[in-house]
Amino acid sequence: VAEAAARLQQALCHALHEEHSQAVAACGDAEELCRDAGYLEGEAQALWLTAEVRAADSKLEEAIDAARARLAIAERLEDSRLQVRATTLLVGFLVAAGHFEEAERAVGGAQLLAQDANDVRLQLDVLLLLVRLHLQRASHAIDTSAKAQLAKAAKAAGDAVQTATGLGEKGPRGMALYWKAQVLLSDGRYQDAQRMASDAEALFRHIQSDQGQGACLHLSGALHAVFGQADRALDTFERALAFAQAAKDGNLEYEVSMSIHNVSRQLQPQQQQAAAARAQLMMPVADAGAASEAGAVSMAPAQPKGLDPGWVRKQLMTFVRDVIANEEEMEVDSPFM
Repeated sequence: VAEAAARLQQALCHALHEEHSQAVAACGDAEELCRDAGYLEGEAQALWLTAEVRAADSKLEEAIDAARARLAIAERLEDSRLQVRATTLLVGFLVAAGHFEEAERAVGGAQLLAQDANDVRLQLDVLLLLVRLHLQRASHAIDTSAKAQLAKAAKAAGDAVQTATGLGEKGPRGMALYWKAQVLLSDGRYQDAQRMASDAEALFRHIQSDQGQGACLHLSGALHAVFGQADRALDTFERALAFAQAAKDGNLEYEVSMSIHNVSRQLQPQQQQAAAARAQLMMPVADAGAASEAGAVSMAPAQPKGLDPGWVRKQLMTFVRDVIANEEEMEVDSPFM
């Protein structure tokens, strides 16, 4: 087991440097060592990291194969929580690859599992996964099909809010309200979405969740942009960016940065016109247009590649501390993505 842990640690180091082939090879060694030792939990961890690295290398079908194998091990272990986490990972890859029917079947199986386990928190996790799936399907559908998927997403989101309220915890309720706001946004109910996002952000603020506040403020900023409030949108995005950086959530930071870039580009023509008008008043003969254009150039943020470096470093520290980490600490997927 210790040797398998060392191989997984090597895999994480390779992943940090985007050395995908070496990372996958090290994961394979760890998987084999765990299999020989009869250590199913370790085998599942190796498959999980293999899936993440394959996805980071844009090899979705290989990632799906590894995620399926991880789910099969979770079923052998009869570990309900691990099965739901494994399903969440698999569904994310299936949706990205456009395999919507299989994704929906997988979520249906997880739903039955959570109900049989009589685990309310598990039921909430599956409901939120269902919301995300239907929103993704709606974004790829057209006309009546998209409306049907949005209706299913709204039903799941309503059930999630009710379930989270029953738990009596601010974090789960904030998560449910956030996804309800996403559904309302997709359905064009912008004011309702804004109120819902604000309520969710208040809950995350109460429990001091940087990631939660960042995600909610990002959503609020997008809604300000929809309302034509560009300056207010940018202010909100800047706050969201600070929280994303504090949470060390590379994906959220990238998404917020892209939103800032896009809204700033929309403002540039107005700013250029204003600058040109001021220049004409002060120096009627000068060619102010070129200078204002040069000052208005905006560079788009670079999309993060591979696994998030901050997250990988955290996992390395976990391995050093515990030799081989409990898988519950190792999930990379953000519940807000």
